Amino acid sequence: MWLCTPDPGRWLRAMPAMVGTAALEWFLALTGATTADLDRLLADSPPGAKGVTALPFLSDAGERAPFVDPAARGRFDGLTLAHTRADAVRAMCEAIGYAARHCLEAAGLTGTLAACGGGTRSGPWARLFADILGRPVRIPQENEVGALGAVRVARRFLGEGPERKPQSFRTVEPRRASRAVYEDGYAAYRSALDGARAQWGEAVPHAHRPGVRPAR
Repeated sequence: MWLCTPDPGRWLRAMPAMVGTAALEWFLALTGATTADLDRLLADSPPGAKGVTALPFLSDAGERAPFVDPAARGRFDGLTLAHTRADAVRAMCEAIGYAARHCLEAAGLTGTLAACGGGTRSGPWARLFADILGRPVRIPQENEVGALGAVRVARRFLGEGPERKPQSFRTVEPRRASRAVYEDGYAAYRSALDGARAQWGEAVPHAHRPGVRPAR
């Protein structure tokens, strides 16, 4: 989607997935854990989650980025009795990272990558994102940067004094040691997603799918 900005002729290109951290919070609550347990759980499972994989499309409205499909649904694959809650949590975190990478690639977005929001409070999850994306991730040191940005724009257009100085960032660099695991994991994610989309298409009548007119 394209969103207007206060500056004439400038637009923001956005690819907002339906759920991100909400998918993780749901699964943590389902297993009796909270976000306070996230760092420990990620530490208890290696990259690749011992073969457990997930699709993070948990909104009952389906998905809107980087594809539109109201029938999209989440799932876990590869679980056995040998796996732990930590493996499933890491699989969900990795799936959200893969979905973010899919969005960036579909939009053709390059350049500096910044991240904000509650999920960035977890150092291990920020590291996981950098590893999956294969790019440095800049994380603002200040909280609520979305609200701060809105205030900054409002002050500029109301003429209420100079803008705040840019906030400081910490940068999370991707680790070379995890690169191969996540390259293979992303390829497997895209393959699983292609298979799932074909199944979703078979499950939903054509008349209810976007861009398809019912036959007359």
